[in-house]
Formats: sequence, C-alpha cells, structure tokens
Amino acid sequence: MPGAWLYASRDRGAVWEGPYQVPAFDTPGLDPRTDYLVTGPRTLIAGMTAFKPSGKEGRPLAIQTRDGGRTWQRLGWIGPETDGFRIMPALARLGDDELYAVVRRRDGQRHSLEGYRSDDAGLTWTFTTRVVPSATSPPRSGHPRPRPDAAGQVRRLQIRQAATNTTSPAATDRRLSLPAGLGGCASSG
Repeated sequence: MPGAWLYASRDRGAVWEGPYQVPAFDTPGLDPRTDYLVTGPRTLIAGMTAFKPSGKEGRPLAIQTRDGGRTWQRLGWIGPETDGFRIMPALARLGDDELYAVVRRRDGQRHSLEGYRSDDAGLTWTFTTRVVPSATSPPRSGHPRPRPDAAGQVRRLQIRQAATNTTSPAATDRRLSLPAGLGGCASSG
C-alpha cells in the first residue's frame, strides 16, 4: 500500500521535482503533514504520522532518506501508540545525533503538546515533558506557549540548520523555547 507522495524544490519553490513515493512502513498509510531536518546534500530526516492498525490517525515516526528522496527508511516511532492520537511531529536538531520532537496529543478531551528526545539520530525516542500541559482544548492562538520550570525560567536553545526558510533567506539561526530540565540540552541566554 502506498504511504505518501512528496515533491521537492531546490530553488525555493520555483521548480518542483517528484513525486517521490514514501512507503507506508507496514502501516495502513501515512499522513504527509511533514516536518524535516536537512542532514546532508542528499539526506534528511522527516517526521510524519502513520495511521494506526484501526485506520485512524495517530502515531508519529521518524524516517530518513540518504538519496535525495528516492528511497526511505523508517528510523523509529516517536512515542507509544495510545487510544487517542499523537500527530504532526515537529523536529529540531540539538547535536550530531541528538533530536527533539514535539508532537500534538489528544486523548478524549485532553489535549497537549509532548516533547520527545532521541540521542541516536531518531532510532529511539524518550518522553521528556509536556511542552504545553493538558487542557480541554488547544491554545486559542494555535501556537505553543513555553511552560516555565519551578523557578519560573524558560530556557532558550540555539538551533542551527543547514537550510534557510523562505521568509528570510539569510536566516540560519532558529530559536526554540522549551522548559528547563530536558536532560542534557545546552541552553543559551
């Protein structure tokens, strides 16, 4: 069964290549709301959501290509399967093999954003914290609000990426605000 189809652009969207097929990785299918980290000239790690065996959305995973999107390998599941769903992983690189993912979770009426950390380039993931704690509905603005630690402090992590974004071509620095205590994350300012 096909998983998803992706297109790629090397010139900020003027010309698109593809489609490239991403396999379903032994799942009923993939929801291609994708976030990715460029890790080399032809390599990247992507976060996607797989459909659960029931056919409902709900389990995020990390996948990787090493040949510019022609073939894909599953790295690891980001968090366990639940009765509700975990979807839309957002990825950040903290070090050579260190990754951080925030996923949207819903179980019944409980919504939250959860953080997961990988120290082996996406093969295994460990829950770290609820970035946005449980609520009856998502924040009205749609944007996560960092939760201060017990001392009232929020750490800022400096994230560097090889790719730039389309709204600011010269920008290579990203700032990510996360609660303190993520276990070994270096913080600045």
